[in-house]
Amino acid sequence: MSFVGACCNTPPVKAEYTKTGEIRTVGGVDIYIVGPTSSKFGIILCYDVFGFHPNVFQFADILGNAGFRVAIPDFLEGNPITEADVGKPGLFAEFAAKRGPWSFNKATYEKARKILLDDGAEKIGSVGLCWGAKLAVNALAEERAVAAALIHPSMLVAEDFANATGPIMLIETKDEKNLSEEFALAKSRFALSRRDRYEDMHHGFTGARGDYSKREQADRAHQAITATIKFFADVAN
Repeated sequence: MSFVGACCNTPPVKAEYTKTGEIRTVGGVDIYIVGPTSSKFGIILCYDVFGFHPNVFQFADILGNAGFRVAIPDFLEGNPITEADVGKPGLFAEFAAKRGPWSFNKATYEKARKILLDDGAEKIGSVGLCWGAKLAVNALAEERAVAAALIHPSMLVAEDFANATGPIMLIETKDEKNLSEEFALAKSRFALSRRDRYEDMHHGFTGARGDYSKREQADRAHQAITATIKFFADVAN
């Protein structure tokens, strides 16, 4: 279980975006919150290794505008992987072993989940980008989410799909392993599960590595986010 090579070697994009939500601090953890408090469906967005990034805030804001109540917990507590760390596979391996596991991040996820439930959400979905996909799918395995959207994921194995307690949406790029066989373990049990592969996109295109000044990347990111919205809307119904 390891990061895909492109994850270790692709730097984040410098981007500008004015976020529309608010940051709450709960138990020493910053949690970005956006979307209507009237929503009965909450989403926890598990970001990539670069942490809070303008593109991730924009992803959350679009989900919020679609009617979901969204939370992004700062799992990395203001100390994410940086551009200077790119190209150092040993550092990424250390991250995966020490900072990356679900057991290390579950308490932070639960803080965000409690906020959404306290705000009135009756169901919680999880979105995971890159490494965040591993957190999202573990939350699904432990019934801390009813569905998970896994986008350009790292570190996934067959057991993650076999242990799913609800539907999975999977979007891969040209840089990730083809997970069609593993995905079938979830699809066979949850009909709402869906999978797509964007062969024209690179790892991280909806997160910190996406250059939205390039039309083709912005369009594909919008397509992936739209698919995420439809997926959770179907789950909510």
